[in-house]
Amino acid sequence: MDIKTSGDLKGILEVLAAMSETELIISRFYEACSGLSQETAAFWDGLSKAEIQHCENIKKMIDVISKKPERFEKGRPFNIFALKTFNDGIKGYINRLKNGDIDTNKAFFVARDIEYSLLENRYGEIVKTDDIEFKTLIRKIITETEEHKAALDQKCRERQCDKQGHAKP
Repeated sequence: MDIKTSGDLKGILEVLAAMSETELIISRFYEACSGLSQETAAFWDGLSKAEIQHCENIKKMIDVISKKPERFEKGRPFNIFALKTFNDGIKGYINRLKNGDIDTNKAFFVARDIEYSLLENRYGEIVKTDDIEFKTLIRKIITETEEHKAALDQKCRERQCDKQGHAKP
């Protein structure tokens, strides 16, 4: 049964809107990280811009679903309260960055943790569809997230960060 007929359309659109906000919060975290050092600023700026693009892609996904709800079925339920908790955690990291409680090494660890969260990989589970436009947008976000993970893994290896984000002696 499609999401319009089942009455799930509104809830799914609300979850996607909340996810687009999450992308902006992640972008703000990366933006705050760019102020940690001149050496890493361009790296963080690139991640920040990519998260803004993820937000835009989710808005396009919302548009696709809104225009063609009959092409979508409800997928896995998503807990919007878990998303709020996730967002609050990232906002806490932003505050800690601003207070000087997180250095560059720790920032790489935190960013890697954020990227390894299952959040972005779950966008495609919210609905079931064969819609090519929607699937293309999902794939783009997931591909970029995988690139972010690899880049952050590399940064941590370069800096020889341990699992807590501290530089190894």
